[in-house]
Amino acid sequence: RQLLETRGSLIIRKLCVLLNAKSVYIRLANALMQYETNADAATLEFVSTMVQTLNLILLTASELHDLRSILSKSLVLQEEDTRRYRSRTTTVAQP
Repeated sequence: RQLLETRGSLIIRKLCVLLNAKSVYIRLANALMQYETNADAATLEFVSTMVQTLNLILLTASELHDLRSILSKSLVLQEEDTRRYRSRTTTVAQP
């Protein structure tokens, strides 16, 4: 845990620069999800700290600008799809 708090941000940022940031985040998320069940308090605290660290890095690191753009675009597309779906179901449901 001490390593995460002192060097974690730097390590993750460097990984994102050297590798594909999207793939780094997906792999870390999948690894953290493994602890979703049957984890003790210390493990859950580590996972929580890790998620907070990842969120902070994603929001603030200039190296992750492209990943933020991808996420932003995907949210816009999802909202557009939701609006289209709702407009179709509304017009179909009307007599």
